[in-house]
Amino acid sequence: MFALKRVRFQLPEHEIIWKKEVEAHHAVKSNYILPLIESGIWKTRSGLSEGCLVLPYYKNGTVQLK
Repeated sequence: MFALKRVRFQLPEHEIIWKKEVEAHHAVKSNYILPLIESGIWKTRSGLSEGCLVLPYYKNGTVQLK
């Protein structure tokens, strides 16, 4: 199972911020940061762009006790 984070871009700046988030996921490898499995951008029927991040699913949330 996976978690899907969807972000609708209302302004061009939002897409730039989203791309920086994707870059940050790729740049940092840590047990404290969720690994990014996949990402993508596409146009919706309304003409807006939308970005998605596919992340691991954690049944009890992202804060896990070890």
